[in-house]
Amino acid sequence: MAEDRSDHSQPSPQVQQAIIPDQAYEAPSFTSNEVTKMVVRLYGLNVQKITELESFNDQNFRITLADSSNDIVDFILKVINAKKSSDVDFMRGMINILLYLEEKGIKCPKPVKMLDGDYLSWHRLPGGAEHAVYLQTYIHGVPLTEVEEISLQQFQSLGCYLGKMDKELQRFQHPGFLNENNQWRIENIPDLSKYLPEVCDGVRRKLVSAVLQSFEDKVVPVYGQIRQGIIHCDYSPRNIIVQPSDVETSGISGDIYAISGIIDFGDVKYSTYLYEIAISMASFVMEDATNKSFVAKTFLAGYETEFPLTEQEKSLLEICSLARLTQLAILSSLELKRQPTNKYVERVVKMAWKSLERYTREWLYTGVA
Repeated sequence: MAEDRSDHSQPSPQVQQAIIPDQAYEAPSFTSNEVTKMVVRLYGLNVQKITELESFNDQNFRITLADSSNDIVDFILKVINAKKSSDVDFMRGMINILLYLEEKGIKCPKPVKMLDGDYLSWHRLPGGAEHAVYLQTYIHGVPLTEVEEISLQQFQSLGCYLGKMDKELQRFQHPGFLNENNQWRIENIPDLSKYLPEVCDGVRRKLVSAVLQSFEDKVVPVYGQIRQGIIHCDYSPRNIIVQPSDVETSGISGDIYAISGIIDFGDVKYSTYLYEIAISMASFVMEDATNKSFVAKTFLAGYETEFPLTEQEKSLLEICSLARLTQLAILSSLELKRQPTNKYVERVVKMAWKSLERYTREWLYTGVA
């Protein structure tokens, strides 16, 4: 059979109808040379330099070119894993949410139209599945993970920005996010128990069991009472791009970095706002273990200046944060088995288990469970 590297504005009917299990994400493996040709063909851009960036189960390429004024311009070409690519409504929704937030003043990548006027195309590797591809503007700066020291006032500012984004997203709807369902949803956390036999370490297995049981007891019975909407679902230090800021104009005294943009909208879901903040708090305490309590409280205080939580939501926040760490530890460990050479996934696994072990033991010791 001839190699199929043709372009499609829509995926084939076979892909639209396919049911791909959670474990079959099938990460793309396009070469830089293939991507360069793709960019020239689809966007009419003359690539000067291309650099592949790390990713969990997609591919990200930084595309550098010179515009008509010979100024250097950067873009990111996203190549999405086969599972998400097969959900056409979700992919369309991801483009729409980026356009919506950019219009509302939330800094994020802006999708770029192809020569045919569309934003998305689908491409197949020889013998493999089809992958959705789109180009977006590049957000200059560095991930927050590269900032050596973050002040508590900066954490408050970061929480405030997430609250502002969620407030805007209350007015956004798209059918592509309503039926999206995978292992990373809060509703599916109880299903993690089926992976307990794969947790070989007895201590870890006990900690995971305690978190899952508490989640079943406290969150599952009241899930329908918790406010829901479309959320980013991965507002973490690696997805927040910052640049040095002028303290006098930054808005909050003591800030030394300003947010350049929020990236990676591949995990957007219709879920609970409670889980949005729980995901973020879990991510931030993983990055700053020494000030866990202060970081969480300060970040939450900033969030609530824009999007106050209810008392019920606040009472469930700790167990939801622990459940998120459990989710990260288990599912990332499974992904590492499928991608044993992916250093990015390997780092997530190490950080998630380390944080889960530390904070769950503290939680159990205080008698919360």
